[in-house]
Amino acid sequence: MAKKKAAKKKVPTKKPAKKSARGPSLNAMYNEVSRRADTAGLKISAAETRRVLATFFDLLEDCDPREAFAIVGAGLAEAGKRRR
Repeated sequence: MAKKKAAKKKVPTKKPAKKSARGPSLNAMYNEVSRRADTAGLKISAAETRRVLATFFDLLEDCDPREAFAIVGAGLAEAGKRRR
């Protein structure tokens, strides 16, 4: 009688983050904001960054869509004025 082969255990591998055709994911943006905001003068954790950004998105949700896009547009205009 033939021996049965021992079944190999599948070790779960960490899948790389999927890159969307539309750009980085919200989670990737949170992580990048956290990395850039955490400087020697200001210690901010990823959790704190996410909490602040989540609150910002909550406030945007409460706005009229036109007003929300105007706020985002104004923020992008300000970001364009200061070069990193």
